[in-house]
Amino acid sequence: MAYRNYRKRHYRRKSMPAELLRDTASIANNLPWQGCIVFGFSLFTLFYWILPALLTLYIDSTMEGNRFKVIAEAVILRRLHWLDWIAIACLIISLFFAIRNYFTQSSMGYYGRSNVSFISKIIAKFLD
Repeated sequence: MAYRNYRKRHYRRKSMPAELLRDTASIANNLPWQGCIVFGFSLFTLFYWILPALLTLYIDSTMEGNRFKVIAEAVILRRLHWLDWIAIACLIISLFFAIRNYFTQSSMGYYGRSNVSFISKIIAKFLD
């Protein structure tokens, strides 16, 4: 019995926002256009308004009277604009696939989805 030489799939891990946008493009590609609109606006609401409010509430409530509150505010509140950028990019991806899925019924391939994610990152950086 011959054993095959199996290789494990190794891939370069990307950053969390990049993987999130890739997954958003993959999900939006498979949804109908109405689902893309709902999905995009729900992600935008989550990342643009809900998560920043929860983080600031968490810092204010749990760190009250703690001497490390200043450090936690400096670290976390400076990075809240990342959530804004992710929200805008997710909305752009979802709106693109909503428009595309309205006119076509076929799903886009891997390279098309990755190009849409890349272009949405650039546009979101410009809009942020």
